[in-house]
Amino acid sequence: MLHACRADQPYVRACACVCVPQVHVDMQSGLLGWYDAARGCAVSPITRSSEHMTSIRIPYACKLLFQELQSMNIVPRLKLAEQ
Repeated sequence: MLHACRADQPYVRACACVCVPQVHVDMQSGLLGWYDAARGCAVSPITRSSEHMTSIRIPYACKLLFQELQSMNIVPRLKLAEQ
């Protein structure tokens, strides 16, 4: 959900309007996957299937950091636990 930030309220702009994107993670490998609109599901970068995929929400800055690391051929892996 995106919120419009108002410049006249600095606290709202700095804290409450943080975009929290949903990312797709392969539970077995810990790698970030992507959403395939044609198939209507998240896809693993390793197996190209949606069998072990889950969706989590992380801060936008974290998502950007992961993408920057991937562009430098440093692949971050997430270790997820069942709740």
